[in-house]
Amino acid sequence: MNIEEDVKRILDNDEEIVKMYKPNKKRFVFINFLFSGLVFNLIPIAIFLVGVLGLVGVIKFTTESGEPDLSQPVALMIFGGIGVIFLIVACISFFVRYKKAYYFVTNKRLIIRGGFIGADYKSLPLSTVGMLDVRVDFLDKLVKNNTGTIIFGSASTPVVNQQQQMMFAFHHIDDPYGTYKEIKEIVSSKQNEKVS
Repeated sequence: MNIEEDVKRILDNDEEIVKMYKPNKKRFVFINFLFSGLVFNLIPIAIFLVGVLGLVGVIKFTTESGEPDLSQPVALMIFGGIGVIFLIVACISFFVRYKKAYYFVTNKRLIIRGGFIGADYKSLPLSTVGMLDVRVDFLDKLVKNNTGTIIFGSASTPVVNQQQQMMFAFHHIDDPYGTYKEIKEIVSSKQNEKVS
């Protein structure tokens, strides 16, 4: 089943997809992995590497009597290996989540498709969108692919803080300023139709 067919399962009978967006893969996967997965696992990875270096003899671990002791590097590898496993799981999860991530603008609402195991949807009616905001942060500039985030404010999802979990937003969008303008025109035209 293709993505448009999948999202049509949640659309109203008179609802149509106006635009579909896909997050930038490099920004979504690589930068999230680098800063969320790798940074939080640096200490366990370092411990794992010390254990490996001890096991191959680069770093010497000895008992009190001076005999080689391999139990210490093995213990370090086991302890640090937990961090390595979490890092691998994080990497896989970012790829899986990226594959499911899409943003839709319909003639009635904004829809975010995501998820890890199944496809999750959340939506915001166009009629309730009170403001749109565009943000390009340091990590977007680091990617150098012209990416950013478009934030939607409404009475149900006000933009009062910068916590991404609390915001309804299209993250990691290519050409954020052009996309912002495009979505703003769609939202304005649909809201004007309701007023007329």
